[in-house]
This record gives sequence, C-alpha cells and structure tokens, in this order.
Amino acid sequence: MALEIPEFETQMRGFDRNEVSDYIARLHHEIEILQERTKSLDAVKAQTRFDREQLTAEVTRLQNDIVRMTAEAEAERQRLTAELAELRTQFEQVTGPVDSVEGMSDRIARMMRIASEEARRTKELARQDAEALTGELREQLEAARQDRAAASEALAEFQASTNARRAKILETATAEAEEILRIAHEERSRIAQEIEDAERSRREVYQRLAEEDERNRRAAQESLDEQIKLAWEEDERNRREAQRRLDQKMQAAWEQAEANIAKLDKEARLEASTLIATTKREAKLITERTQAEVDLLVRERSGIVTHLNEIRNWIDTAVGEHRKVAEDVPAEEAAAAEDEAPDTEPDNEQDAD
Repeated sequence: MALEIPEFETQMRGFDRNEVSDYIARLHHEIEILQERTKSLDAVKAQTRFDREQLTAEVTRLQNDIVRMTAEAEAERQRLTAELAELRTQFEQVTGPVDSVEGMSDRIARMMRIASEEARRTKELARQDAEALTGELREQLEAARQDRAAASEALAEFQASTNARRAKILETATAEAEEILRIAHEERSRIAQEIEDAERSRREVYQRLAEEDERNRRAAQESLDEQIKLAWEEDERNRREAQRRLDQKMQAAWEQAEANIAKLDKEARLEASTLIATTKREAKLITERTQAEVDLLVRERSGIVTHLNEIRNWIDTAVGEHRKVAEDVPAEEAAAAEDEAPDTEPDNEQDAD
C-alpha cells in the first residue's frame, strides 16, 4: 500500500511537521503489517486445505487397494473351484464300469496306479494351493494392517501439525497484539511528553512576553493560545482516529484467527473419525471373507481325501476277492477245463462278448 501523507499547513509554534509525518508513516506501516498477517493466515488456510486433499487421496488409494485384494481373492477362489471340478471329472472317469472280465486285472492294476498317483498329486496340489492361498491372504491382511497403521500415523502427524500450526498462529497473533499495544503505549507517552514540552515552551513564551508591551503581550498570548488549542484538538482527533483503526484491525485479525483455528480443528477431527471407522469396517470384511474361503477349501480337500480313501478300499477288496477265487479252483477242474477247451471255447467267447 502506497504511503500518502497530506500536505499540512505550516504555522508558527505548531507541531513539528517531520514528527507528524513520521507518526503517520508508522501508522501506515502497522496497517501494512496487519495486512501481511492476514495474508499469512490465508496461506495457512490454503496449506490446511492441501493437507486435507492429500489425506483424502490417501484414503482413496487404500480403498482401491482393498477392492483389488478382494478381486484377487475372488479370482483365486474361482481357480480352485475349477480345479476341484476337474478332479471330480477325473474321479468319475476312474470309477467307471468294467467292460470285460479279461481286462479286470489290468484295469484294476491301472486303476490302483492312477488312483494312487491322482491321490498323491491331488493331495499335494491341495496342500500347496491351501498353503499358497493362506500365505497370500496373510500377506494381504498384513498389508492392510500396515496401510491402516500408516493411515493412523498420517492422521496423527496431521493432527500434530494442525495443533502446532494453531498454537503458532495463536502465539504469533498474541505477540503481535502485545507489540501493537506496546507501541501504542509508547506513542501515547511520547505524545504526552511532547505536550508537556509544548506547555513548558508556552510558559517560557509567557514569561518573555510579559516584558513587552501589554498590547503585544495580549495579541501574542491570544495567538499562541489559539494555535495550541487548534494543535491539541487536531492531535487528539488524529490520535483517536488512529486508535480506532488500530483497534478494528486487531479485532478483525483476532476473530479471523479464532475462526480459522476452530474450522481446522473441526475438519481434522471429522476426517480422522471417518477414516478410522472406514478402515476398521473394511478390515473386518476382508477378515471374514478370507476365513470363509479358507474354511470352504479345507472342507473340499477333506471330501476329496475321503473319496480317494473309499476308492482305495474298494480296489483292495476287489483284488482280494479275485485272488481268493483263483486259489480255490481244484487242479482236477483245471485239467478238465483244458481237455474240454475246444468244446467250450465258443461258449467262453460268447460269455466274453
């Protein structure tokens, strides 16, 4: 703000023009300082808005990460479901009906090998998939916990920074107000001293004029009294106007600072409460979904193992019965079967068919 000092009329025995100019210049300087403080408060407000936007962006990123981890868990669950369906298909193929008696032994042996290999491979794959999924889910949960801790730490830092800035603004405003009051008291003391000096000069002039002619003394006395009165009234008006403007500026700056501090505190508390509640709710949902998927996989793996054990028991029973029948045939019946082989060969072929 440009300094504009009006041109004062020069009169005898009035106030020093340079001192009046300096006083007005100081008042303008104090007004400029108050304007600079107002700009500083606006800058603090802008920084607070920027911090709030940064915190909002961080919350959005955390929400996106949670959505991504949920989608990955769903894809893993679908993959495991497809593998289970494929294993069931292979199980149905292995347990199909036997077409011929001659191929029973080979078929049983092949079934035993296939069942054993499939059981081992299925068990190993199920174990590996369960361990991998459990490890991934644990890593995802740990990452979510770390993100939650980072968000809590960022909130704590933001609250600490806000409190520090609020305390600093309050301290600065208080110091500035005290400094302005001190300067005002010093100016009032200086003006009082100047008035006292002027009064002393007036008395000295009276004493000198007493030695002159009565007419000149009365004229000089009237002129001097009038000048002093006018100067006093003008100075009093200027002092009251300057004090009024200074009080208005101080009151406006103080009210603005209090409003900014209250707004910052309210926004910080509201954002902190919202972020903490959202993070807790999303972490709870992830934990529940993960536990449900792990329980489902464990139940499906137990079912597969049970089916494979039933296949193994059935194969063992069939092999034992076949061996027992072969051992109970007498040697004589075997020889008779060899002698009658040409006659019974068509019947056997028909039975085989």
